[in-house]
Amino acid sequence: MSIMVETPNPKKLLEAIYGAIDKKDGKKGGVETWTYNHEGFFTYGTGSGEWEKAAWLKPDDSKEGVLTFEYEVTAKGLLKPNCYGVYHGRFIEMLLNHFASQLSLASATSEGKRPVKLGVRIPKNRA
Repeated sequence: MSIMVETPNPKKLLEAIYGAIDKKDGKKGGVETWTYNHEGFFTYGTGSGEWEKAAWLKPDDSKEGVLTFEYEVTAKGLLKPNCYGVYHGRFIEMLLNHFASQLSLASATSEGKRPVKLGVRIPKNRA
């Protein structure tokens, strides 16, 4: 259960995501709805706090050309049947809205045991 992002430089993209989160508060290019903890794991948060810390996305930039985010649900998230879809969908949405020029494909595995990929490929003329 993960998000996979094809990118020429996984470490650079990951640092850009952290930087955009740090740049929030209405500043241009800032990512408003995601935060990360001291370990660098991401959680989704809106003004209501409904989804905050319901799960964590743990980044792995160790593979060449691929940035992966492993999904780990918390006890709070277990109570929310849509948590998996919200975290994966909203994170990929954030990537497309802020970092499309730095990636060629963003995909998510299905929640089930089969590794079915649901992805969005970025056309060359949009990147």
